Amino acid sequence: MVEARDALLADPKFSTLLDRFTDGDAKHAWDLMSGVKTVEDMHIAIDTYTEIILANSCDDEIEVEGIANLKGLKESGFLLVSNHKTHVADSLFISYALMKNGFDRLYSVSGSNLLEADYIRHILRSYNCFFLPDAANGLSRSTPRALSRYIAKERRQGHSVWIAQRIGPGEDETDVKVIKMLTLANRDRPIDKRLSFSDWLKRMNIVPVCISYEILACDWALARALDGSYTESSAEVERNVVDGLAGYKGHIDIEFGKPLGEGILNPRAAAARIREDIKSMRHFWPIRYAALDWINGNSANDDKYSAADMDKLLARVQGYEPDFGKKICRVYAESLLN
Repeated sequence: MVEARDALLADPKFSTLLDRFTDGDAKHAWDLMSGVKTVEDMHIAIDTYTEIILANSCDDEIEVEGIANLKGLKESGFLLVSNHKTHVADSLFISYALMKNGFDRLYSVSGSNLLEADYIRHILRSYNCFFLPDAANGLSRSTPRALSRYIAKERRQGHSVWIAQRIGPGEDETDVKVIKMLTLANRDRPIDKRLSFSDWLKRMNIVPVCISYEILACDWALARALDGSYTESSAEVERNVVDGLAGYKGHIDIEFGKPLGEGILNPRAAAARIREDIKSMRHFWPIRYAALDWINGNSANDDKYSAADMDKLLARVQGYEPDFGKKICRVYAESLLN
């Protein structure tokens, strides 16, 4: 851990990141990392960084709903299947919200494309992240099974795990392949000890979770991924991480659903249940209605947003070409359009 600390402190990109999310006053954040000697020290430093990030990039505290749905799962842990896959801060903020409510920090699954920048790799590996190769780079036949085994191991140990509901670009819908992957570890068990699909879900304690940002700090990246064929460069991946951490977010709402119970007999049914739960938990901030009206060229929803909300939207497209600005507006309106 000392090696990771020293590598971070020696990396000028890490210093730049601290300057950005501390609004140019990084001394306190620098001192936090300087004092790291153990894994727990690193965790505490990153937890504190999370508080600084939220204080400097949000308008108020995270609003947390549905925490009562996790009652009774504190000791056994759970597997969160989340809507967002936009940036590394998603799991960080959800973990922070849980810890504020007395739960342990999460383990989280991230794409291996986040490992290319040294300072990002050191941070994530020091904070309970494990990695799945990106679909764009090709998955070996053994990768999904290895990931399933790792998740199952963490769950057996009572750790809670976070994973996004799909991998790679495209519409933010629950991918049945992710659900199938989660069950592969069950096939490692002797045939006479394998659990039914429904019993495996209960053992995993799968819980849908939805994080809703008022302002999408990486809206530019989501706009480029709208057609599903765009591949980010290494520099853009790094910018996505930095913007996700330090970029302005306005308000954040996190809602936890109910654990998947009995009667779900196959991956497709599980994916459908998670998809519907996440859709029902989405928080439609006023800026999304402003984006819908801007796209349609009318004011059909002007009772749902203010002039200030429209100004926030227009600030997000300022400086981009008109066609790309329209794509950014589509990102904000997409959940309403769907």
